[in-house]
Amino acid sequence: MKQLSSRLNLLLILVSMWSNFSIAQTTEDKPKLVVGIVIDQMRYDYISRYWEKYSDGGFKRMIHNGFSTSNGYFNYAPTKTGPGHASIYTGTTPAYHGIVANEFYSRDENKEVYCAEDVTEKVIGSPITGEGMSPRRLMSTTWTDELKLATNQQSKIISVSMKNRGAIFPAGHLADGAYWLDDVTGDWITTSFYLNKLPDWVALLNKGKRRVDEIASQKWTTLLPIDEYTESIADDNPYEKLFPGEKSPTFPHDLKKIMKSAKEEKYGYVKKTPYGNTLTTEFAIKAIEQEKLGQHKVTDALLISYSSTDKIGHMFAPASIEVEDTYLRMDVELKNLFEYLDSSVGMENVVVFLTADHGGAHNPQYLKDLKLPSGFYDEKAILSKVEESLSAEFGEGKWILYGGVSEIYLNRPLIKQKGLDLYSIEKKVADIMIEYTCFRDVLLGEDLRNQEFDKGYKALYSNSYNVRNSPDVIGVFAGNYFKEGKTKGTGHSTAFSYDTHVPIMMMGWKVPHKETDQKVYITDIAPTICSLLKINVPSACYYEPIEGILK
Repeated sequence: MKQLSSRLNLLLILVSMWSNFSIAQTTEDKPKLVVGIVIDQMRYDYISRYWEKYSDGGFKRMIHNGFSTSNGYFNYAPTKTGPGHASIYTGTTPAYHGIVANEFYSRDENKEVYCAEDVTEKVIGSPITGEGMSPRRLMSTTWTDELKLATNQQSKIISVSMKNRGAIFPAGHLADGAYWLDDVTGDWITTSFYLNKLPDWVALLNKGKRRVDEIASQKWTTLLPIDEYTESIADDNPYEKLFPGEKSPTFPHDLKKIMKSAKEEKYGYVKKTPYGNTLTTEFAIKAIEQEKLGQHKVTDALLISYSSTDKIGHMFAPASIEVEDTYLRMDVELKNLFEYLDSSVGMENVVVFLTADHGGAHNPQYLKDLKLPSGFYDEKAILSKVEESLSAEFGEGKWILYGGVSEIYLNRPLIKQKGLDLYSIEKKVADIMIEYTCFRDVLLGEDLRNQEFDKGYKALYSNSYNVRNSPDVIGVFAGNYFKEGKTKGTGHSTAFSYDTHVPIMMMGWKVPHKETDQKVYITDIAPTICSLLKINVPSACYYEPIEGILK
């Protein structure tokens, strides 16, 4: 009996040891927190261009202490905010996750839709009734969804952005909260898809002396003396848009006067300054504190999308002092965030990745003035020519349901009613459009649907083609072309490198130091995170983890 008892005790000890080992696997063999950072409209060259002026605690810290590549790219086109965030977090392209643009024509619903709109939901946190939002149009899980599934919903996932789509798509379907700033009220809001009411700590941010109002009374001045911004063109130049009430696009930009001159959505102008990024960082830090992120037995996730960089880029374009100042201040935001992570969770327990949802073009008139390839096109004239030509040959009717020259959705019911072949009509439209010199090529939806392309811009558009949501005809521009009259600011959404070349960095828990020029796609980030967390990849992810990070 004593021998049996001894064996039983030994067995109990072994079981206890195994149990403790299993717990250790949960709490020690994985990071406590994953922080995903997306900087909206960040071109890769903003790293090298402003390098000498960055601190050691922001971008440089990530590069000197973690993994970074100078060859990070998008593997699809066009590049826009909604598709960008969706692709980063699903680890796949719009062909599979379905978010093909910020706005697109839904053939299932026979109407134009916004990528995150959801009429079955409502806004939470604003006294003004707004449109409901959700990730329901996303046809894939995200790595954040997979983390929730893997931990039986125990992981806590919080997402924040100035833009609703920048908060919602990283959050995925199972998050504990996705928050953005309301343009009208200046309040932090969310959607009923995630919560029925704001948490107390978020509601408190919307009351009393609000930080957003303090910021809205400031002037945007340069961080450094203005004559030190030698990487940018003159402050007073003809390529920049004006804030309301301004007579010139020059520093300082007085937010109090701007908001007084604005007719509606006044707090939207706070987002068009670097202080929108400051609000985002402060909210993220408050979320770590209040939601106790990184303090649970399983891995948590904090998802941050910095949107002000995009809004400023659209207004002032890459060569401006405003953009340079924004990225110098962005570096400070990262430094502050990383220092808080050091003190609260410990960077050794955190994985941080940083990338962008797309890049951005130089102002087209600026390029023309430098005698670089660029130009303007008359979209209304081109679309009218298409309508007139189709009506003349096939009979009267509204042949184009939705879109511009780079994304034409044809009237399929009309084509079917007239007994015509869709592919033949697509080819006819392409023949009309290619006569305009602004186009390098005109792609047909049926070709993208039925053929495989693995090189050049056709491969990028093929990776974006979704049979339910993508256009029938796609105009591919010959260079940096914009609509006529768009001589101020800039845009994006092409297959060119200025839109597709972005930073990809990672640091923290078990991430080795490696500076490389290896080709990495933004769709490689999600499977890398999933491998670090030892969880399934998202449901539509067909890409591989980044080589050199996993051991």
